[in-house]
Amino acid sequence: MNTACAIKELFTSLRNGDKELHALTVYCGGKKIFSGAAKPYTEYQKNHVYSLSKSFCSTAVGLACDMGYLSLDDKIIDIFPEKVPENVSENTKKMTLRHVLSMNTGHDGCVMTRILPTDDPVAAFLSLPPEHEPGTHFAYNTGATYIASACVTKKTGLTVLDLLERRLFCHMDICGSEWFSAHGFSEGGVGFNVCCDDAAKLGLLYLNGGIWNGKRLLSEEYVQTAQTAISDNSGNGNPDWCAGYGLQFWRNYRGGFRGDGAFGQACIVYPEKNIVIAAIAECGDMQSEMDCFFDFINALDNDPAPIGNELDSFLEEFYGADKINADDVKFVGKAFALDENPCGFSSVRFDKTPCGINAVLTSCERANVMEGVSGEWTYGVMRGAFVMPTLDDLTLNRNRDLEYFSCARTEGDALIFTLRGINCPHKITYKFEVDGENIKISRIAGKCGGYHAEFTGKEIEYE
Repeated sequence: MNTACAIKELFTSLRNGDKELHALTVYCGGKKIFSGAAKPYTEYQKNHVYSLSKSFCSTAVGLACDMGYLSLDDKIIDIFPEKVPENVSENTKKMTLRHVLSMNTGHDGCVMTRILPTDDPVAAFLSLPPEHEPGTHFAYNTGATYIASACVTKKTGLTVLDLLERRLFCHMDICGSEWFSAHGFSEGGVGFNVCCDDAAKLGLLYLNGGIWNGKRLLSEEYVQTAQTAISDNSGNGNPDWCAGYGLQFWRNYRGGFRGDGAFGQACIVYPEKNIVIAAIAECGDMQSEMDCFFDFINALDNDPAPIGNELDSFLEEFYGADKINADDVKFVGKAFALDENPCGFSSVRFDKTPCGINAVLTSCERANVMEGVSGEWTYGVMRGAFVMPTLDDLTLNRNRDLEYFSCARTEGDALIFTLRGINCPHKITYKFEVDGENIKISRIAGKCGGYHAEFTGKEIEYE
């Protein structure tokens, strides 16, 4: 199958399976054969990539090891002697940086929710006795990655992002990324914002054994160790999540390895075919997504040529913006005071515009304008409390502005705005329904179900 047809099929198959592929970058044989996105997305927008952050954090550890600041065999208690509790457990004493990176600290499960809310997460981590001897029990543990990030900063004086920018990104033309911090350290296992095109570069670096454009940036030893199945995760569920785990990289059961993040963020390295795939997506069933990616890999020619603009119209129309006529909205030109709600919105009004309708949500004396321009996606920023969907139990950076593209439609008597996140991979819908003087607002945040909410309110004078 030619490359353009394979890419069309990949986008379509994911959408048909209640998933969405937003941006895709593909390298084959060291050549970039495709980098693109379905409108309104671009392959260059900086998205929160959830646990794909872990693979970047691991790479920072590798750089620190190459520079002599760290060793995988360093004990965590030796890196943070000042934070070791008086009655530290024997299992904690045995824990090394290798255990932390391979999700083999010995803890029964993730400890992030137990350490992050404390004043000193590192001290809290060292005070949690692992139930198993380190190296004997795999448990996916974002808290462990936070500790890896803290180790880098403790030994180098730089955050993982600073180190990556100075030693790696500057050579790879990766710029403008952001990493949320907590208690002075990059969050490590989450919080990294990077574009699809740049995420693919990380995969290409590992595919090439740590060499970029003929220059060694990361040691071959670390690259090989990171992709090796260090931890036995055979009891971890779906096939692609039980084929082995390296240093913040998963082994694929059909070959190769990857970094991935919640809701479908991925950087897949497939050495057998000399292929790298990076994707920004929103899905709930990531095993199904992986199946689609491998179907795509197998559909490609052995030496596919880069494609030009032949997919432009397909991607332009793939997520077509809804059409709206403000005259179809019975409550256009009305305003409502809102009852207490999670976002802190105090009121909403509906304005007719020459090309559609605006919903203006006010919070803290700021007006958040959702624009519904008929047949077009319109850029906007939502400000307020908890307006950007995220896995809020794993981060301290919950109250972030949401950047998005919006469109609007009617559904019966209801008005529905669709917001496609730019700085997160989520689709959010706001549904407005009016019954007499009462309004109900339903917010649904795609696969990130914790952001579902309903607000109510009563009509007030429109100004």
